[in-house]
Amino acid sequence: MMVSFTFRVVDFTTLRALTPASVNPRSNSRLISTRSKITSRTRSGRTRINAKALIALLIRLTSPGPAIFRQERCGLNGRRFTFYKFRSMCQDAEAMRASLEHLSQRELALKIPNDPRLTAVGRWLRKFSIDEWPQLWNV
Repeated sequence: MMVSFTFRVVDFTTLRALTPASVNPRSNSRLISTRSKITSRTRSGRTRINAKALIALLIRLTSPGPAIFRQERCGLNGRRFTFYKFRSMCQDAEAMRASLEHLSQRELALKIPNDPRLTAVGRWLRKFSIDEWPQLWNV
């Protein structure tokens, strides 16, 4: 809590001094809380940007190809949009799909335990669902 003092000029003929005025510690609380909110939001925004940049760098350093996977998808009412995701698989994962379909646990979707197409960083990204963060750009 920050306390500030204000001074009131007193009649110099009687007291000849400056005295502290009555201090209300809550008078600046709105200003202080607004400043702290802006500061914390700026810091958290920078942290998110730095984290995304670090993840993209890790992906680029550990495997060839782009850090962001892009795909055209069909949304509500047939509206097409570009889907973004941190790349968690090797660059030619779609080409390897046909040769790995027999390992799938599901019929409709390709779900393989210990998928050989996943990169080391990609396995970690999926474990914590960090690979989904770029989807926030679509919101």
